[in-house]
Amino acid sequence: MQRSSPPGSNGDLRWTLVDSILRRLLLLIAHLGISPAEFGKRVSQMAREPGGSKVEPNLQSDTRTFAEVHSGPEIMRIWYRDLDFLDASGNPRQLAAEGRTPSFEQLVHRSAPGVRPSTALSDLVAAGAVEVTEEGLLAARSFSVVVSGAARRAEMALYSIDNLLTSVDGNVRLTPSAGTLQREAVCVRFDRKQLPRIQRHLTEQCLATLEQADDWLHEHRAAPAARARDAATVVVGMYLTTRDGKNAGDPR
Repeated sequence: MQRSSPPGSNGDLRWTLVDSILRRLLLLIAHLGISPAEFGKRVSQMAREPGGSKVEPNLQSDTRTFAEVHSGPEIMRIWYRDLDFLDASGNPRQLAAEGRTPSFEQLVHRSAPGVRPSTALSDLVAAGAVEVTEEGLLAARSFSVVVSGAARRAEMALYSIDNLLTSVDGNVRLTPSAGTLQREAVCVRFDRKQLPRIQRHLTEQCLATLEQADDWLHEHRAAPAARARDAATVVVGMYLTTRDGKNAGDPR
């Protein structure tokens, strides 16, 4: 009987991401006194439970890298704000895919070095942020990039989880005097009828804060000519979570 290769042995980016999450999760759970073997048994048990996996396996092989997943908003940001890609009225120019200056290919090289222009274009068109005109040019339609499809959204969510676990792991390892940042605003009793109101308010507040942070980070980012070994990636994320005691098994 031929034995199958272990997950991730073929360079599948999905397993690279999952492995990163599991390693960080195991380190955090170890602080509770739970061993990797115990954790593995519990996961296996949950996978066998009825309804443990209601989603059909996704067989796609075109998983995106971290840079590709997060390149969309950066590409659109430059397209809407950089003078080289604006017309005389200050609106985003229509661009040829490649060749003509300025082109979409040049836009990607400037805003997201290392990302494949074809991949970026495919994702932006699917998100409705870019449209192909009858003349074959590319037109910007939305500054905001909202990915479509459960697989793509799950991919982005898992990268966010990896980022969050990286931050939490660093905070756990450091002493309180090191100035770690891990704060929460919690209201354990909140009228469910008010949830749409609080979600709308906090979403607006979070988006405004992220926009300010984004502007500040770009103002101080490394020059395009900076050496690769001198560059670092900074990720700022905000996550709005509602824990419903009736539905989440919360005894409160």
